[in-house]
Amino acid sequence: MPTWFVAASPEDIERLRDDPAFAETLTLGRVANLLRAAMAGGFESGPQTGTAAERQRSAMLLLLTGLLSEALPVLERSGRFFRELNAHKEHVKPILNDPTVAELRKTFLTPLRNQAVFHNDAEVSRAGLRLMRVPEPLDLGRGTSAALMDTYHPLADLVAISYILDASGGADDPAIWLSSHVSECLRLGGRIAFAIDALVGEALAARGFEWDERDEATVEGEITSREQPSSHRELSS
Repeated sequence: MPTWFVAASPEDIERLRDDPAFAETLTLGRVANLLRAAMAGGFESGPQTGTAAERQRSAMLLLLTGLLSEALPVLERSGRFFRELNAHKEHVKPILNDPTVAELRKTFLTPLRNQAVFHNDAEVSRAGLRLMRVPEPLDLGRGTSAALMDTYHPLADLVAISYILDASGGADDPAIWLSSHVSECLRLGGRIAFAIDALVGEALAARGFEWDERDEATVEGEITSREQPSSHRELSS
């Protein structure tokens, strides 16, 4: 199956080494890479059951909230270089102007990022424990085998959600919130990744880069087509 790619020659790198807009396309690409890695964990654990799948979904959501919180300022900053591009107008601005995204960002993404994902504040667990309603026993730890990767600490995640819910005025049960927001965060992550693909594609095309294809069965580097793949043609037009 052909694989599409865009390559930068040594001459391209030298030409664009001091171009801040080109550097920003690389930052945007890194954001999209991280989002896809986190989202892949959610999709892969999908309907699966068991300790490992449950831990994967929970950790994916917490990690994705932090990455989404970090991604939105990069999208905002991208307007400095790319606000005149069609991709920015059609894909980036709608995300930044979406009131549901703004509310999610203010209420959950930023607090989780700051206190429970990238910064493990001690107060989160202490306050979360005080705030939790516990109508039934909760597992502190769980596993279906002795394997290292088959261990999960459920309450550790639930107290963080409990803390953020209280800080935001929410009344949901932490476990219910955790499961109900998986799809919401996955959708937002997909929107941002697609917007970045479109923006970077158009910015690179404007700088003279071309899309190529190579057949994975051929010798590495052998070009089978000079035409930009149809799936990406719209993104950089």
